[in-house]
Amino acid sequence: VLKLIERQASIYPHMVQYQVAIGEEYERQNNQKKADKVYLDLIDHLAPNPRTIIDLQKAFSNQGKHQLALQTLQKGEQLLKGTYPLNIQYAEVYGALNETEKMIKEYINLLDYNPGMISSLKLIIPRMIDFEEEENETHTLFQNELIRKIQKNPNDLVYYELLIWALVQRRNFP
Repeated sequence: VLKLIERQASIYPHMVQYQVAIGEEYERQNNQKKADKVYLDLIDHLAPNPRTIIDLQKAFSNQGKHQLALQTLQKGEQLLKGTYPLNIQYAEVYGALNETEKMIKEYINLLDYNPGMISSLKLIIPRMIDFEEEENETHTLFQNELIRKIQKNPNDLVYYELLIWALVQRRNFP
């Protein structure tokens, strides 16, 4: 099996999921040391290319290796030097790690980079917040983070718009 995966990886070197699969095969063979080396080499030799970074993060996330996905994003952020937002990817990883507050902050911080992403957020947010549930901690965290953003950036209307949208979803008009 390892030979087959290695062959595929050499045929398609740009498809990082094959490289991750090599590490997984080492894990199946109870060789965690070799697996870790494969994973860390992938992160260490990451190209400063958003697509490559996101592909590796997704390959790790798809295998439940969320800490490695997080390390990939952190390394990618250093390489990209703020030229490309990885907020959605960070939010996905934080969500998988049950770090709800960090997840929410990443989604909302995406609007700092591009306020036009509000329509995308309006599609993503209902997947993480049950607006029908009365006592929903995630909704409270979301609402409080938006209020903090509004207080910090009172001239950025996009945060008001998102807060109003969230209240309408909940049918909660204070």
